[in-house]
Amino acid sequence: MNRTGNILIPVIMLAALALSCAAAMSNETLHKMVLLRLKDLETKVFYLSESGLEHGKVLIAKDNSWFTEENTVTDDKSRLLTVSSGAIYLFGEGGYKIIRQRSQNRLYSVGFIGSDILKSAAFSFQRIDFEMPLRTKKWEEF
Repeated sequence: MNRTGNILIPVIMLAALALSCAAAMSNETLHKMVLLRLKDLETKVFYLSESGLEHGKVLIAKDNSWFTEENTVTDDKSRLLTVSSGAIYLFGEGGYKIIRQRSQNRLYSVGFIGSDILKSAAFSFQRIDFEMPLRTKKWEEF
């Protein structure tokens, strides 16, 4: 009696089970890596935007008449990115754009990744309302 083929079926089934488990684990690992990357980007743009607010506050403290925009500035994110002139400052992995409308006590900052704000993979939009002498009345991320 030749029984050498009887063990082949359970071995193939165990190998298929092992491969299925490995595929599921690698899929979950990739998913977690993507989430960590997104969280990392969110954190970077948040702090870049915060830096923009602090920089803007320094500029306003030096000269209360400092502004970047003659036209009305609103919370419209696409306008803040494209239409508002603002002042852009770049650093190693990203930068920020600060915007202040003339004679308004509101300062906007947009943090972004990369050297081109329009091609950024992530953004953080922040705004402060302030009063003079320079004191923040309200901070908001939107």
